[in-house]
Amino acid sequence: MNCKFCGAEIKNVPAFKHTKPTSCPDCNGYCNQKCEKNRAQMLSWHKEPCVSCKHNPYRKAYKYEDGKWMMEK
Repeated sequence: MNCKFCGAEIKNVPAFKHTKPTSCPDCNGYCNQKCEKNRAQMLSWHKEPCVSCKHNPYRKAYKYEDGKWMMEK
């Protein structure tokens, strides 16, 4: 399985999980570990202030248009 943001292979996925991850630890890293706003409030990559954040992993391959992330061509 590959990360939907950067395309890197997602390794070491536990077999007992019912849902497979869609993103790698590198793409999730800042938001889940370093962003004080996200850790305190459980914000969404699809709403402000996260949409404008330079660390939002969607920015690697998507563009925010008309209220949703669209894959760049």
